[in-house]
Amino acid sequence: MKKVALIVILLSVSNMVCSQSDCTNYDSIGDYTTAFSCYMSDTLNPHKQYKIGEYYYEGKVVDKDYNKAVEWFTKSANANDSDGQNNLGYCYRRGKGVPQDDKMAVYYFTLAANNNNSFAQYNLGWCYENAKGVEQDLAKAAYWFEKAAEQGDVTAQLYIGNYYFTGMGVEQDITKAVYWMEQAAVQGDPTAQYKLASVYEQQNDNEKADYWYSFSTNDEVYSTKMELIQNVASTMGKEDRNFEEDVKMYMKAAERGYDKAQCNLALCYFQGLGIEKDYGRAVDNFMKAANQNNATAQYMLSVCYQSGAGVEKDDKQVVYWSQKAAENGNVSAMYNLANCYYYGRGIEKDYNKALEWYKKAAEKGHEKAKKGINNTLKKLNDE
Repeated sequence: MKKVALIVILLSVSNMVCSQSDCTNYDSIGDYTTAFSCYMSDTLNPHKQYKIGEYYYEGKVVDKDYNKAVEWFTKSANANDSDGQNNLGYCYRRGKGVPQDDKMAVYYFTLAANNNNSFAQYNLGWCYENAKGVEQDLAKAAYWFEKAAEQGDVTAQLYIGNYYFTGMGVEQDITKAVYWMEQAAVQGDPTAQYKLASVYEQQNDNEKADYWYSFSTNDEVYSTKMELIQNVASTMGKEDRNFEEDVKMYMKAAERGYDKAQCNLALCYFQGLGIEKDYGRAVDNFMKAANQNNATAQYMLSVCYQSGAGVEKDDKQVVYWSQKAAENGNVSAMYNLANCYYYGRGIEKDYNKALEWYKKAAEKGHEKAKKGINNTLKKLNDE
């Protein structure tokens, strides 16, 4: 039915050309059928060529076809569209639709990076760091990571922050390291939040360390992942296990409405375990399980809303789902909810409520919650 609907829409727009903004609007609201038709209305437009390639690469509306994706990316790249150049480089890097070739990947990443494409700048930095298609050159890696970081690329900000912190590829500069880590942390990157907290801890700035630790969900998400590996699957828990068969099993059970399977499938999408990482599909499945009162899914939804993974960041939703999960006994959610009350994130600041939830988390062995109790008692004594 989708293919029939697509043909009808294509015919209806055959005599008109949609503007790029029209196409983008359809894309942004998830009307992919109309968006694809819009892109197909002007196949000589370089950026629309890139978007057509993206639809074939991801299998949106049309069947996934890496060869066709490469065909459209190539047209776009040859017309000097930086997104087409970057994505064509990515296809060469991954061997999707073309033979794997790191040198060709670097060639196209370089074209796009010089066209100021932040994704390509990050990708090129990664190639220089890891000696993929070029000789390792940490100074050049740092250069391109910083270029991407200046354009707001959160992963590049984290990388260049680490470079300045360690003096790798650049002269060591803790001030710049903290600056870039904070830029990434403010955008919600949990790794940056955790590392920034540890830097402040090393500098004996406990207040700032506690603040950024309160955002970080790294430990909790890792624990949830390990619980999935160790307890859910039928074989021994190992980091390097193949999850592809598990994913198939979870999909079948999730379709039947089993909340645990929905949650586990979401975790696989969230972590990229046995299937390509997809935060949007992770959120969809977490939501299905959460609405069946699955505490882990409820907590993971709060993580998604906190970091903006698959959804818009929303502190009120963080509080809502943390509360749900906490009331269902999830210790990480208890700690997260306490932090919301302590810092006034998504809810009015309330030290008594914060203390209540820190205590509940601490009773279940949450180490950071014990520190939260001490901090909250000091605040209450100062009032």
